[in-house]
Amino acid sequence: MVEQRTHGTGSVFRKKKNGKYLPNWYIAYYTRNGRQLQESTGQPLKAVAERELRKKLDSVERGVPVEQAVSFAMKTSVIPYSRNTGTTTWV
Repeated sequence: MVEQRTHGTGSVFRKKKNGKYLPNWYIAYYTRNGRQLQESTGQPLKAVAERELRKKLDSVERGVPVEQAVSFAMKTSVIPYSRNTGTTTWV
């Protein structure tokens, strides 16, 4: 049986796509304001993902703002279509 984590210590999990587990582990944790964040660790090893989760939880506990990993595509998802018309398009 899988050992459960203590309440408030976040979680480490793998997502499924088309019935198969993706290779990388994901972490989920709550910020000080109660917002849940989930992000990929980019790591295929659970132990490395757990270390990353501990780092994030330590930052939350100290009150340091945690930055969620945002892909470059998300940062640049809206680009100007035309300067003359002022319209935008989604990429």
